[in-house]
Amino acid sequence: MKYSLHKIIDDVSQYESKIVNEASGSLDEALKMISYLQEVLIALKASVVKEGFDSEWEEINFFRNVKPGVLGKLIYYNKVYRIECACPLGSGKIYRNYFSNQIKELKQEFEENI
Repeated sequence: MKYSLHKIIDDVSQYESKIVNEASGSLDEALKMISYLQEVLIALKASVVKEGFDSEWEEINFFRNVKPGVLGKLIYYNKVYRIECACPLGSGKIYRNYFSNQIKELKQEFEENI
């Protein structure tokens, strides 16, 4: 491949740190990261289709480490975005109940997928 697979992971981590520090809220942060991660996945796909891999080890490393890392972050930020968009306005008991239910659902999903 044209560039190092470790560089891809580092670039994603650096961009994530930058966005976390700059974003005005978790919804803004999630939107920016979703857009960025989708672009990264599209670029990775194009690079793999065009250039392929230099070795079998590089291919295995890509599909075991790099792609799942980027895709996992995309899934995470999509989930954050959906939770934040569906959040009721205001504060108080309704607000706490909403997030309490979301935490329960996330824990259940986590337990089912381990």
